[in-house]
Amino acid sequence: MKGKRLAVAILSVVLGVFGLTPLLHAQANVGAISGTVKDPTGAAVPDATVTVTNQETDVTRTLKTNTKGFYSAGGLTAGDFTIQVAQKGFQTYQVKNIHINPGQRVANNVTLKIGEVATKVVVSASALHINTETSELGGTISSKQIKNLMLNGRNFQTLAISIPGVSSTNAANADSGGGLLGSTNLIVNGQSDQYTTYTIDGMYNMNSGNLSNVNVLPVLEAISQFRVLKNKDGAQYGFAGNGQIVVQTKSGTKTFHGEAWDFLRNNAFDANNYFSTSKQALHQNIFGYTFGGPVMIPGLYNTHRKHKLFFFSAAQWYVISAGQTARGAVFTNAMRNGDFAKSPTLPASGLTLDAHSKALLASEGKTNCITGPSAINPACFDPVAVALLKTYQPLPNNPGGGFLNYINEGPLTTGEVDYDERLDYQINTNNTLMGRVMYEQVKNGFPYDNWNGIPYSTYRDSFYTTGFNGMIRWTSNVTQNLMNTATIGETYDKPRINPVTDVSLPSGVSITQAFPHAPTLGRMPNVSISSGWSGFGVGTEPITASDGEGIIQDDASWVHGRQVIQAGLLYMFGIKRQNVFTNPQGSFTFTGVHTGDPAADFLLGLDSTYSQASSQKLGNFHYRQGAAYVQDDWNILPNLTLNLGMRWVYFSPDTVSGDQVTTFNPALYKPDEAPVVNLNGTLKVNSSNQPLTASGKVANLLNGLEFAGKNGVPSGFFVASKKNF
Repeated sequence: MKGKRLAVAILSVVLGVFGLTPLLHAQANVGAISGTVKDPTGAAVPDATVTVTNQETDVTRTLKTNTKGFYSAGGLTAGDFTIQVAQKGFQTYQVKNIHINPGQRVANNVTLKIGEVATKVVVSASALHINTETSELGGTISSKQIKNLMLNGRNFQTLAISIPGVSSTNAANADSGGGLLGSTNLIVNGQSDQYTTYTIDGMYNMNSGNLSNVNVLPVLEAISQFRVLKNKDGAQYGFAGNGQIVVQTKSGTKTFHGEAWDFLRNNAFDANNYFSTSKQALHQNIFGYTFGGPVMIPGLYNTHRKHKLFFFSAAQWYVISAGQTARGAVFTNAMRNGDFAKSPTLPASGLTLDAHSKALLASEGKTNCITGPSAINPACFDPVAVALLKTYQPLPNNPGGGFLNYINEGPLTTGEVDYDERLDYQINTNNTLMGRVMYEQVKNGFPYDNWNGIPYSTYRDSFYTTGFNGMIRWTSNVTQNLMNTATIGETYDKPRINPVTDVSLPSGVSITQAFPHAPTLGRMPNVSISSGWSGFGVGTEPITASDGEGIIQDDASWVHGRQVIQAGLLYMFGIKRQNVFTNPQGSFTFTGVHTGDPAADFLLGLDSTYSQASSQKLGNFHYRQGAAYVQDDWNILPNLTLNLGMRWVYFSPDTVSGDQVTTFNPALYKPDEAPVVNLNGTLKVNSSNQPLTASGKVANLLNGLEFAGKNGVPSGFFVASKKNF
């Protein structure tokens, strides 16, 4: 379930620079160019015509300066722009190559010279831009830098480590592929990686269930700008305790552009892994393409202007087979025959057997089970334990590994494809429409049971994940000074974790359990052996899940005098569908509490704890999140800007369809209603098979449980705060 996060918004005023660190994400990943137009005497020039042109598409927007000579062109995507200012009695002034990063506000003040409008003064903006409009701190990687950087695995997250204050949790900064293995790993300013939020074109792109996976991995060549906001960002940002990872995708341009690639790695170029006895196999190909331009039908549509409708398409495939090194501790052949003299977990005092265990084994006709300080009578071995060992646990194959005497160096296989499709439509001079979808499929095959950390090749599992991130955005210049951006979107990931080999109980083996009719699917039980021994079991597999959010957001920007006032609303409705982590096949733990050695406990069938779920349920978990903000960027003086902002956020409790959840409340527990547990772990029952208390009454198996949505208990067990400002 998603973590509970405390939302904090800070209202702050700092001369020249301000700081604001809220906990919800940017509502729109768009930037702006603003400034003041003056004459040679320093007086404001009102009603001057300002034309903003996207240099890649030739799409233009025209606006006027107000009575204070101020203008602000908002709703701009990342890229290069030209600003042209014209007014009667003055020479036309043009500035080219003004670069905007995702969500960035750039200052561009203009001083007009006296003369004819037909006379044009053309300058080029400085390549090094100093941010004087906001106090946010961060770093940007351009598309040219993205193309030239050498990235191990071609994962976009690796771009961030070149920015001061950003580090990665991955060893050697190696990131390869998405899906369940493509975890979020960026640490910003030393905070937890779960405090970092990822967005694409302003759209949330994370698994809200664990805050540790991106839903879709963007193709590097489809990224126009990559930006990291480290702190002091505005009230329009949130969903993070600290860092914002902002990705802006490319759009089509007025001309056709495309490229194709294949990046190859092979073990022929590599050295040995430090822990490997031989060079690990590696065969990796990452290949793909991009293509974009104007949508046109010769002689029928968009033939001459070529700046009404643009497309951009990208796809990338991963085909990887990489050797892995998984090590574990398995029983030696001597231990399987009762000789524990060389058991690494044998206590110094030798093997012993407690009275409870002697009585239990004697009830099964097993006596004289401990024949010496390091010897067990094999006749006392539990038949289920022996069958599991023979079927699923291999013998040692790594004698030089010490306690970790088993090694598996089989390959991890990865097959992945990522798609990115985008359309941009200039409806008219005041309205634009953008639609973008990204889809991902990832299949990971393991040489062992990765989900449960079992190193054997005798049973294996695989991960299959699909992800989606899509949005439609309408940007409208409602009036000369008012702009509105409306967005609807959806993002999700759907992981499936399944065994790919037979994991059933060995032939002829049966286990008496508390719920004999539980849907065990004939699987082996989960077995945990303490002190580092490798156990058995597929845990809660198979697992199916779906984590998704529908998002509606609206942002408005109003220019008033020297102020740019922004306000926005966001509503997110999330749902998580997943079979809950239960073990109807039963779980056994062996700790050595009975003999002193956990391996001996296992062979004798003397577990320390046991549990079993009566069923395997699918839960539909719901949550809602909302946010509203107002941001005022006030250019009081040419060298003084105040950034004022406040944000309100709301996190609902997690609820479950049908209120099928309970929690244990110690205040409701009554010891005299508890069932009696027999020596062998079963419950004391009457002739009707009803559990009994110590006094002989029918026990209350729901003793101490509190039910969601009943008896005054809220559906999510708590009432969410609505005062998070």
